[in-house]
Order: sequence, then structure tokens, then C-alpha cells
Amino acid sequence: MSQLQMQDYMPSDFFSRQTLEKSIHLLKKDHSALAHCILNALEQTPIVPYENLVFVYTGEMVSNTELIEKLKPHVIGRIVSCLTDIGQKILMDKKTSDKDILSLRSIIEDWMQLMEWILSRTNTDQQDCTNYQ
Repeated sequence: MSQLQMQDYMPSDFFSRQTLEKSIHLLKKDHSALAHCILNALEQTPIVPYENLVFVYTGEMVSNTELIEKLKPHVIGRIVSCLTDIGQKILMDKKTSDKDILSLRSIIEDWMQLMEWILSRTNTDQQDCTNYQ
């Protein structure tokens, strides 16, 4: 899915409830603690009223701001990592349909877009003199 399609698919300040539900399903077998974290966040984060969505989107959405109050950035990073590992296993399985591969790719891209949203709103510490090289 191209970046333009991703923007049409999911407004930048909102996260798809369907992606949360699919992520729970994918993670529950091998990463049950992460699946449980997502489920808790899903249950505690209200759905954004449709009239508040800026873009045309018919699915249920949650606010990124409210979601990251429940799922901290390091947990979201772990979710991306685990979904990527699952994706690698799926790609190795020659029986996996293209539709399933595209669906998983879309889910991972949604989570990565959320991480980018978080990073774009992070204040850089001007006093940080750490040498990262």
C-alpha cells in the first residue's frame, strides 16, 4: 500500500479499531501479553464519533492521543517487532495467500505510521549532548 493510500485509509491523528482487533488475533498465540495489552487499550479507549473525523472513513477509529496513554511507545515498538517476525514466518510459508500477506503488511504499516506520529510529536531535548555515533 503506498503512503498516499495509507493517508486515505487512516487519518493521521486516528488509529483503526479494526487494526487493533486484527493485531490481537495475530499476537494472541505467541505473544499473549502484547495481545492482552492491546485488548485492554481497545476496551479503555473510546471510539471517535464519526462527525469528528476529518477524512472520509467509515470504520471505527480511536484517537492516537488516547491510545498512546494506554499503549506506551516502547510497547508499540514491540508490537511492530512481533508483527514483523510473524510476517517473516508467513512469507516463508508458501501456502499463504497474497491477500493474507497484504493484510498483514497493512497492519504493520498502520502501527509504523502510529510510531511515526508519536516521533513527529516528540520534543527534542536541546540539552542532550549524548554522542549517538
